[in-house]
Amino acid sequence: MSTDPKLGVLFIHGIGGQDVDFADGMIAKLRKASIDPDAIEFQTVHWAPLIEEKSQAMWKRLNTRKLGWKAFRKHFINTLGDATAYNNEMYDSVHTCIEDSMRGLKHKLNYHPFTPVIVVAHSLGCAMITDYIWDRQHTDDMVRDRFMLPVKAIFTMGCNIPVFALAHDPIQAIDASGIKWVNLYDKDDIMGYPLQPISESYAAAVDDDVEVNIGRWWTSWNPLSHNDYWTDSDVIERISSYANVFLMD
Repeated sequence: MSTDPKLGVLFIHGIGGQDVDFADGMIAKLRKASIDPDAIEFQTVHWAPLIEEKSQAMWKRLNTRKLGWKAFRKHFINTLGDATAYNNEMYDSVHTCIEDSMRGLKHKLNYHPFTPVIVVAHSLGCAMITDYIWDRQHTDDMVRDRFMLPVKAIFTMGCNIPVFALAHDPIQAIDASGIKWVNLYDKDDIMGYPLQPISESYAAAVDDDVEVNIGRWWTSWNPLSHNDYWTDSDVIERISSYANVFLMD
């Protein structure tokens, strides 16, 4: 098997405090399922530290008062805080983080301009990466070519783009020409949604809205399933099957 990179995979996490190793479990399983694991390069976008300090500081101030349901309140501050901060002052900082990660993946791929890339995004990360792509698609060619990779597939998991789409009229998707976009959602995940119904543009851009049943027995039937996409065997099988198509060349 060739040791030259044939494929790059970029991961971006979603809401809530995420460790730098958030994708390690999926990476290990994708390598195991790969027909040529040495030909894949992986890169993560770990944006959590940009916002985490702010949400922790806010919770520290609030936690000085007697409050009920503190664990839920802290989770609420972290999750809603991520989305609020991103859509305000942290928008450019998060996109710079994405840009740096893309640059890192370019380096791993030996700066080959045609090596295909698969993007795997979760939760709020789905909005972040598609915002990034949208912005680059609506700028001049030099900026787009400098900061974009040849994305051939996007797998969105537990995607909450419909929530953010409420701020836009009309609701427009990215130009997904030449990109296979598969959106994976669990009907019990209240933060993950189908995308094709939200507008004609998304109906055209997204190839498949796929309902999956993720999580273990104590999470698969309730909203706690939201964080289980990363380790779900069905999700990983779908991604690995598509990845292997590129590795056959």
